[in-house]
Amino acid sequence: MKKLLLILAFLSGIMLMAETPVAPFAKGERVVFFGDSITHGGGYIFHIQMFEDLRYPGSGTVMLNAGISGDTAAGGCRRWDYEVLPMNPDRVFVMFGMNDVGRSNYKSTEPTEEEQKKRQNVLTNYANNQKKLAEMILKEGKKLVLMTPTAYDQYGDVKADNYVATNEPGLANCAEIVRQLAAEKNLGIVELHKPYTEQLKAHPELHLCGQDRVHPQGVGHLLMAALILEASGEQGLVAEVEFNVTFRESVIKNAVNIMAKNASVSDVTVPAAKGFSFKYAPKALPFPCIPDYKTVETLYPITEKLNREIIRVKGLPQGSYVLKADGAEIATATAEELAKGVNIAILETPSQKKAQEAAAVMRKLHNAARLVRSVPYMNTVILSRKGNLDNMEECFQVLDKWLEEKVNTSNYTYFQYQVRNYKSLRPAMAEKQEEIEELRKQLAAFAPQPYVVSLEAK
Repeated sequence: MKKLLLILAFLSGIMLMAETPVAPFAKGERVVFFGDSITHGGGYIFHIQMFEDLRYPGSGTVMLNAGISGDTAAGGCRRWDYEVLPMNPDRVFVMFGMNDVGRSNYKSTEPTEEEQKKRQNVLTNYANNQKKLAEMILKEGKKLVLMTPTAYDQYGDVKADNYVATNEPGLANCAEIVRQLAAEKNLGIVELHKPYTEQLKAHPELHLCGQDRVHPQGVGHLLMAALILEASGEQGLVAEVEFNVTFRESVIKNAVNIMAKNASVSDVTVPAAKGFSFKYAPKALPFPCIPDYKTVETLYPITEKLNREIIRVKGLPQGSYVLKADGAEIATATAEELAKGVNIAILETPSQKKAQEAAAVMRKLHNAARLVRSVPYMNTVILSRKGNLDNMEECFQVLDKWLEEKVNTSNYTYFQYQVRNYKSLRPAMAEKQEEIEELRKQLAAFAPQPYVVSLEAK
């Protein structure tokens, strides 16, 4: 116990050191997210991919999934050379901890001496394996970012057994180890554990970790993506334009564009009606307002942080005005609101509609990429049993025998699903990878198009 307290005191001291910032994603960068089942599911990865494709059309930045269900930092060390390094990443984001922590050791807030020893051993092993993995990645000249593990829901009321100390102190201590390692190696870090824990406490009704207390659901993955994007220095501005108008006898006489960021403006006209119009050409698309977006907005200021597309008009007399995009009304705003700026990123503009189309492609990409993760997942089982990956029939036999041994386990149905996927996908991996690459191209091809914005006095 004394040793554990000394370790944690040391870790707390390390936290006083300044954190190394995480660099924004670069043009053409290959980024691998390396982790356990939370990464295997991959939702957050493909939200980030979509953000990058829409915000920086043609950037060619690629996000790759290297998550495997049930994996640990020790398993990551074993997988690095044969699976992840061949992905040829420029940068690797690492998140382990949920399986390393040993959840069954945290059934009580008052552990026995034996349980306390087990907890301490787990923390020591986790620290050693995280450090070993970091050194393996850095030795290959790859950039590395560490992520603190997401949270375990020891707070919510769900059916799954509750190991009531798993998140605090369990995963909280794992997060401290990650912070220490980042400080020691001068690595960038993404803080997920603290904000995720805060939201679990504040909103237990949302079941952000689903019914098993472990795996983030749709809202949770979008929240993760937002936190990673913010930590990576992504700016929230999609585009911004500003006009000054002159008004005479209740009629707009002139409209002068005085500023445009990440957009261009042309064909400014002042019709006979009380208003004006212009052709608006943004250079980026907003993030789509998918169903989970609205819920995340109640937890985290995703619009303010990452999704601002501002139309600002100054000089208007008091009153209400209708804002239209290609003739369709998208908002009504007062002169005061227009002078401050109206965020059209979240309105039904042609750009938002195009972003929604991109989201449909992203979901297909996510589903296809998640499905093929069954192959490396089962490969780890085969290798652990000394199977030959070059002999497909031998691989199938190894998995059949492994599955027989799992008949009476709680995860048997899931293991059946993974083996079935493996047998289906392994012979067709080339075709499946082609399908994934085609979906990547489709997502990357979305680009903004000009449209007419008009403002009319009511």
